[in-house]
Order: sequence, then C-alpha cells, then structure tokens
Amino acid sequence: IDLLGNIYKEIIAENGHHDFALLPNGNILYCGLDPSINNTDEDKIYEIDYRSGAVVKMINLYDILDPTRQQQPFIANAPGDLFHLNRLAYDAVDNSIVITGRHQSAICKIDYATNQLRWIISDPGNWKNPWSNYLLQPTTNNFEYTWGQHSVVINPTDHNKIIVFDNGNARSYTNPMSAANSYSRLVEFTIDQKTHSVSQSFDFGKEMGSENYSPALGNVDYVNQDLFICFPLIVKDANGNS
Repeated sequence: IDLLGNIYKEIIAENGHHDFALLPNGNILYCGLDPSINNTDEDKIYEIDYRSGAVVKMINLYDILDPTRQQQPFIANAPGDLFHLNRLAYDAVDNSIVITGRHQSAICKIDYATNQLRWIISDPGNWKNPWSNYLLQPTTNNFEYTWGQHSVVINPTDHNKIIVFDNGNARSYTNPMSAANSYSRLVEFTIDQKTHSVSQSFDFGKEMGSENYSPALGNVDYVNQDLFICFPLIVKDANGNS
C-alpha cells in the first residue's frame, strides 16, 4: 500500500498472528498459530513465497523449545498457548531469526538453515536440560530480564545488539510483582555468542515506575540514531493506580 491508500498486493496469511519480516530472497516470514498441530497455537513460524503466497517452510517451536515449561504467573488460563510468539526479526548476517515468547518471558535465537536453537535470554527459573544450556549469562550488575515482553529489533549497524519492549508483567516466578509496583521499559542487550553471555547496554522507562506500565502490547524501534517507543494499554483504577 502506498501513502495515498492504493493497494498493490495482498496476501492472505493463513494462521497469521502479530508480526512478519521480509527475507533477502523476497519471501515473507510471519508468526503463526495452527492449533491443529500439537494442540498448541501461536508457536509456529511460516515462510511464504511472495508471488504465490504458498508456504515454503514451517518451523514448529514446540519441537525446539520446552513444551512443559511452566507459563508465567500472569497467565490466567491458556494451556494451549504455551509460548505466545509475538515478534520475530531476521538476521541476515548469520541467517538466523530472533523471536520473543510472551508466555515464557523468553527471547530466543534460532539458526534458520538448521532450525537449531542458538541462545535464550530468560530468567533461568524452570528451564531444564538441554534448554538450560542455551541460556546466556548476564555480565553486568544492572542486568534485568524481560517479562511478558513484546517487540524485538536487531540493531541495523550491529547485529550483536537487540532492543526489546519489556512489558514487565509480574517480574518473578516466585514473588509476582503487582501492577501498582511494576514498570515497562525498552532495553537494549549486547550479546557475545563466543562467551555465551549478554550485557544490558541501557534501558529507558524504569525511572517512570508504574506511570507508564503497559501490561500488554507495546513496541520499540530504531529511527536513525534515535529510538521510537510506544507505551500502550496504560490502565488505571479509580485511584490512579496501575
């Protein structure tokens, strides 16, 4: 579609959900939800041909990640929505995809050629072998994991940096934080795949406390040297508390 509203091409993305990315070959990657496979939804990734819309490849995260890991404490009842894939980014430097799963509070990198897991950024609670071996180790004192996150974007000039919108739901498995005390933020992580470590480059939003707490949705992106962030769904009670 152009800025005058003229539609040039339309593709029906069957079982589509949340997000898509363009591949160097012109094809399209998108998040999918097909509950007919494994009785789980929002855990599939499709590549479709740009010209025909035909499915070229399907990745089932049920086969890659731990389907038995406990969901986050803020998830009331979604037994079939174990991962809740809500964003993906393609990394052309090493032919991989970076994804986020809200219901696992996990950010993962997957080799697109082999479908092999490369790393996971997530609170280490409830991760079993062999998945726990893929957890990146924090190297900075100010490091905080993301919780219920939306959005992951690869830095356009350094593919070892990613930026994420961290909703901040609960922020703990064992001692969930109330909405009135939580906060949302954007956070940039720098990843060192050789040392299997991750550092927190910077964040923004924590200093606002619950004023901009966004329990769902949200986005952040690079705009030249700046950042564009959306704090959505800010909900207050009658007393002005999140």
